[in-house]
Amino acid sequence: PNPKPQTPNPNPLILFLNYFCELYFLMKNSSKISFIKYSNPFLIYQGSQTSQIQASLNLEEHIPIKKSQFNRKIKPSEWIHDLENTNNIEEVLNAIILTRVIIEADKIWLQTPVSFPATTIDVIRLKENLEENLIENNAKGFGLCPIREEFYFQCFDEIVRQVVINYKKRGLLLFCVKEHFKESIDAYKQLFLDGCAYG
Repeated sequence: PNPKPQTPNPNPLILFLNYFCELYFLMKNSSKISFIKYSNPFLIYQGSQTSQIQASLNLEEHIPIKKSQFNRKIKPSEWIHDLENTNNIEEVLNAIILTRVIIEADKIWLQTPVSFPATTIDVIRLKENLEENLIENNAKGFGLCPIREEFYFQCFDEIVRQVVINYKKRGLLLFCVKEHFKESIDAYKQLFLDGCAYG
């Protein structure tokens, strides 16, 4: 029998460029797509030069429920125990789920995750929206894909939000699992990019 033709290995430079093209597309459309259930947007700034003003704004000053001492810039293990002892669910959600900023012309809007429990219909719609957006945005089914990665992590955050509302400690544990998994993905991603850079 004739031997099967071997598929040539993809050029690392092409993979590298494709990755950053997808990343640029994601950053350009990130404010338009969200699987997390947020509150209605409220206005925090109106005027010219919104891009310059956004860099200097302290968004935490505009969040209805303060994040208090919790800070996502440090490891969750250093402050997750404090969240377990907090009775305010909105404060917990604001600490573990990023606030959404929407910039439109001369206005800046802010959205925070809602603290209302999800219904069965909400879960079904979340699954349907994920599948539709993966297809519409040409997300890859395997390999490195910033679009697919962002969409799945957003769905993970929405699931964390739903679980935290019903059972806080279980939701915080799920959040820690997500953060650990994300760190692993970032490490493998860096190895891949380093390998592409050096051929």
